[in-house]
Amino acid sequence: NLAQRFELTPVKGNASIPNSMRALLTFEDDYARLMNWLGDLEVKMPTVRTSSVRLSKGTSANDLRMEVVLEQPLLKQ
Repeated sequence: NLAQRFELTPVKGNASIPNSMRALLTFEDDYARLMNWLGDLEVKMPTVRTSSVRLSKGTSANDLRMEVVLEQPLLKQ
């Protein structure tokens, strides 16, 4: 994990889910390992929504750089 930032964002038009926690993450790792991690994310965390994924070439030959935005809904208490 190269960088991470978390922010609380409002969800419009849904009274039972007023907010979501948004995670802006940047990774750089082996292509296969990073793509498998992204694929397993839905199985491990089924309520997390992937809002955005940006892929680019990493620093070494087989590396991939991934900037991903994930959102976790937070229920109203």
